[in-house]
Amino acid sequence: YDPDAQTALLVYGKSILERPEVAKRFMVAYIQSLRDYNDAFFGNKGKEEIIDILVEYSTVTDKALYDMMYPTGLNPDGYVRMKGIQMDLDWYKARGFLMGDLTAEQAVDNSYVDFAVDLLGKYGE
Repeated sequence: YDPDAQTALLVYGKSILERPEVAKRFMVAYIQSLRDYNDAFFGNKGKEEIIDILVEYSTVTDKALYDMMYPTGLNPDGYVRMKGIQMDLDWYKARGFLMGDLTAEQAVDNSYVDFAVDLLGKYGE
C-alpha cells in the first residue's frame, strides 16, 4: 500500500456544475459526513450511530465486522492527496494513456472544498 495513494475522488458532472449552489451545499454536507466518520472511527464519538447508517446503506450489514475492520482514512477537510494523483497521472502518461502534460493541480478543482472548509472551519479548530 502506498501511503500517498489517492483511492477516492468526487467528480461533478455538467448538471451540478450548472447549479453551483447545489454543489456547494452538497460539499458542505459531504465534509460534515467525513468529519462524523472520522470522529466515529478515530475518536469513538457517535460510532454506534455511524455504524447503524453504514449497516443500512452499505454492503457490510454485520455490525460486529466494523470493530474488526480498519477504517478508511478520509481527510476530514475533504482534500485529496495531490501527490498520489500526480503519481497516477505520471503512470498513465508513461504508458501512453494520457497525452500532453497534466499536473494534479490542473486536474483537481478544490473550489467547492475550499468553500465548505471556509464555512465550517478547518477540522479540529
